[in-house]
Amino acid sequence: MAIYESYSEYYPSIYQKKDYLTETKALIAALVRSGLPQQSRILDVGSGTGRHVEAMQLLGFPSEGVEPSASMAEIALSRGVTTYVSQIENLRLDQLYDVCTALFAVVNYIHPSGLRTFFSALRSNLREGGLAALEIWGPNSPEPVDTSRDFQHKGREYIRSVAAEPEALTAWSLMISIIERESQRVVARERHRIYRHSLEVLQLAGQESGLKILSRRPVLLNPSSNFHETYLFRVER
Repeated sequence: MAIYESYSEYYPSIYQKKDYLTETKALIAALVRSGLPQQSRILDVGSGTGRHVEAMQLLGFPSEGVEPSASMAEIALSRGVTTYVSQIENLRLDQLYDVCTALFAVVNYIHPSGLRTFFSALRSNLREGGLAALEIWGPNSPEPVDTSRDFQHKGREYIRSVAAEPEALTAWSLMISIIERESQRVVARERHRIYRHSLEVLQLAGQESGLKILSRRPVLLNPSSNFHETYLFRVER
């Protein structure tokens, strides 16, 4: 089952209160402290509907996205966000970036066996000395639990229901359903499999691909939530 396809239409409504700009300001501040020059070019990997890319552009950084879901990318493109419809591993461009970001737990959708390939793809799109920022469901994050969230979409009320089931010590299956409140009819459903990667595993995959972690202390883009942690890597010279 493809992910972020059947319920992509509802995604902007579900996350309309997510503060993309504040998160991006915190991210840019951390990158600047690590030596990021002004006007640096940024590629957001797994960019979804393009809201983080928009925030990066607003803060003065030329930015683009790459997104494997055609439905999500279509929303971003409709907002004027340059988005390549591709997996990062298959992306071939005639340019390099100063920064690659993978936010909102994009890395946790990657099976552990694919981490080195993912890091190698980041490295191949970065200039010498470039930076990567990975926001992850990390070793210090709480386990996912069943949740529900009410939201409105095109004037109608819906429920986003997430049922979380452990598959292993480090893997979870999330069944995400969009339910029309009045009729209780399921209008979209997707199963997402996520993996909790240890920092040691990420650090090793980065090193094997030419990316060195800058600090084992995470950056928190949203101080009010401890679910996601952000770690910075630099291309080794």
